Amino acid sequence: MDNTKKQEKASEEGNGLPAAPAVAMPQSMPGAFDLFKPSIEIVKRNLAAFIVLMGIPTVLTMIGPDPSFASNSDHNGGILEVLGFLGSLLTLLTFPAVVLLQLKGARSEQISGGEAFSQGLKYLARIIGLAICMAVIFIGATVLLIVPLFFAIRRYALAPYYLIDRNLGVFEALKVSAQESQGMWGAIYGIIGVTLLIALPSAVPVIGWMASAVGAILYAAAPGLRYLHIKALRQNKEDVTTPIEKELHAAGSAA
Repeated sequence: MDNTKKQEKASEEGNGLPAAPAVAMPQSMPGAFDLFKPSIEIVKRNLAAFIVLMGIPTVLTMIGPDPSFASNSDHNGGILEVLGFLGSLLTLLTFPAVVLLQLKGARSEQISGGEAFSQGLKYLARIIGLAICMAVIFIGATVLLIVPLFFAIRRYALAPYYLIDRNLGVFEALKVSAQESQGMWGAIYGIIGVTLLIALPSAVPVIGWMASAVGAILYAAAPGLRYLHIKALRQNKEDVTTPIEKELHAAGSAA
């Protein structure tokens, strides 16, 4: 066992978490960039909902804190701060709905934006509680230097999907996410890496914001797809591909 695995095992045991069963990564587990195609297909099938529920809040959040766009005007700067706050608030309110859109789309199920938003509201209080807990964990891990943070991100990055898909409580979602993410370093950090690459253009005002927003929407379903891959893997399924991926594979074979 190498040092990284020893450190992770010690971290898991120190938090009283039972070790997840050892699972070999199947050949069918797609890479992070391979998730673009099924994610784009999911977004295409409910494009208006993704634009309203994710695109608009993302753009507002990006432009809010950028001082270069305020043209040295206190008035403009104040407006942008309000827009940024509004974007952050909308992102929080619509987050459960976006997760539902991802999961329903990955399963080749239909749901409208309005239905997703309405159904997502019942998870909102727990999502806020989860966000607070994750913030405390990540800040605490940062204070303890980079290695604990590295573990924390892997363990809890997909916790919101466990909460919503399995209708779990805040602490139960954190616990199950930590357990099932063991051994999934590449699978989880891959999508985080692609997400960070998509966010890089946002450093450039206007054009960069739009480019990052479009990229974020196109890749929006990737975390949901990865969550379902891991779920199938933990259920010892030989084929972890989602229904939407199977549809795309079948269409490609037929062509």
